[in-house]
Amino acid sequence: MDKHYLSWIIGISLCIIAPAVMFSVFGPNPLTLLFVCTISGAAMIYSIKLETSALKEK
Repeated sequence: MDKHYLSWIIGISLCIIAPAVMFSVFGPNPLTLLFVCTISGAAMIYSIKLETSALKEK
């Protein structure tokens, strides 16, 4: 299991788990939606950065 797959698993799981937790705790309001979009966007950017660094190491 190299960093390439690990980064995608982390990114996707954050995009799925974070919205579910936020909506269950705070309910579906616009602020929650904004926060969820920020978290998922940051997670995707982070996973892409990990992926590019893993590709450079090869």
